[in-house]
Amino acid sequence: MSPTPGDPRMLSRIKRVARSRFLNYQSMMKQWLAERLEEEIRRQDGINK
Repeated sequence: MSPTPGDPRMLSRIKRVARSRFLNYQSMMKQWLAERLEEEIRRQDGINK
C-alpha cells in the first residue's frame, strides 16, 4: 500500500532524504515540484505540437 499525502511516515521519509542532502525539506519539496512542473510543461508542449 502506498502512503497517502497526509501520511506522517511519508513526511518523515521526505525529511530524512532532505537531511541526507543537507537541505531544508520545504526547499527540497519546492525544487522537486519545480522540476516536475517543467517535465509536465515539456510533455504538454510535445503533445500540442
